[in-house]
Amino acid sequence: MTTVSSQPDAASAVLAALAGRMPANEVRALRDAAVLTSEQRTAIALLALGEDRLTVADALVISPCDLRVLLRTASQVLHCPARAAALVHACYAHPAHPLPAMDKRRCPELTKQQWMLLYGHAHGVPLSRLQPRAGVSLFRLAQASSRFQESLGARTSAHLVRRAWQRGLLSRRSVKNTAAR
Repeated sequence: MTTVSSQPDAASAVLAALAGRMPANEVRALRDAAVLTSEQRTAIALLALGEDRLTVADALVISPCDLRVLLRTASQVLHCPARAAALVHACYAHPAHPLPAMDKRRCPELTKQQWMLLYGHAHGVPLSRLQPRAGVSLFRLAQASSRFQESLGARTSAHLVRRAWQRGLLSRRSVKNTAAR
């Protein structure tokens, strides 16, 4: 069951926290989305923009512990791990959540390793679990992940997932196809 927050002050808080950080039409759509609470949507949107958890907690004027609870609750609603990138992916995959503004730049060709990293981040799989499959050391995999993030202009794995959605590397169609396998 999804929770909807329709309080006017909560909607204003979304606008205030996200103003200038993402396109206005995306902020309005996020404010009016019918999935999660306004505070949860704002927290996940800030994570998707590459903010760290401490910055997100400060922006929402809550403690980091309260943010952890907020995100854990959101992960339960979305049926996904509480890792930031997985939350971002689950939100965008949810039909009641607005998609990020599309980036018209040409989509890069991804290597097999980059696809594996993207899938892992989007589904909350830690690098340590991807490492045996990658066939490289954890250190090398972390380096590859950092280079991949950098290549898409992402600061964090959650931001990488947002960029992948913006570039069309991930989509609701691809989520359905993955779920059907």
